[in-house]
Amino acid sequence: MQEPLAKPVILSFDGKDASGHLIDAAYLGESLQGTARLYNSVAHFWFRGEIRSRVPPSIRIQVGPPKEGSITYVVWFLMNHGEMALHPKLLGELADLTIPHFVKAIFSRRAGRKPELEKALDTISAQTTALVDFAKTVQRDHMQDKARLYDIVERLTKQNTQALRYIAAPVGPSVKMITHFQNTPNEYVIDEPTAEVFRSKDEVAVGDEAKYRAKIMAVDKLAGSCRLELEGTGRPIHAKITDPALAMPGNIYTRALDSDAIVELTAKPILRDGEVATLYVSNAKEV
Repeated sequence: MQEPLAKPVILSFDGKDASGHLIDAAYLGESLQGTARLYNSVAHFWFRGEIRSRVPPSIRIQVGPPKEGSITYVVWFLMNHGEMALHPKLLGELADLTIPHFVKAIFSRRAGRKPELEKALDTISAQTTALVDFAKTVQRDHMQDKARLYDIVERLTKQNTQALRYIAAPVGPSVKMITHFQNTPNEYVIDEPTAEVFRSKDEVAVGDEAKYRAKIMAVDKLAGSCRLELEGTGRPIHAKITDPALAMPGNIYTRALDSDAIVELTAKPILRDGEVATLYVSNAKEV
């Protein structure tokens, strides 16, 4: 195999089908296609200094082989055959540090996670500032400017809207989560709430896990879907119960439905205009 442009990274699919070392092939194909498109656009920007639009990529993203335990792939960044490797070695070494942060920044921007986006941009800025002369040599000195970094991530996120939808495809139907950059400090987990945001055509955001008091108005034990009325709001919202306890006879969710009781839920919200639109419930207890 030719020399990679950067160190390979680990992409892991976990939970549901993947617990038995299986995954729906159609969803897996979509997810890998989306991953390749996203990683390629970031790598192209890093190595070529431009945000590519409808230009044949000069960098290939390859995966393999899968490993047992969940469904895990190694992702490689390779130069296309016939392309000259004109990139300084240090640019490749810095890519090992920078590309994951750019990908995390795009994930965070799409998920509406501003603190995570800020942290990723601060790290990119600090890394390039530490190599000022080198950054100027390869025309990356603009990445010390936070406002320009925001613009770059905004453009890359917009360019990869469809790729992010593809990436999230298996989460929910076939797996519980996808982990990018597994076993590194840059791990990023796409769980069910994050996948819903990636698939949405609206500007919604993933909120922090919190406690909610609610009345359960309807529940589907098989699908895990339910309708809740949050205390003090008087309005029903949709929720998804990810708590394995739902499958047990006489669980707290069906008991609360039958008794019309208020329960305290631990849940991660999907926010629309700052208001809770959907809850992903991981635990419940009686009040």
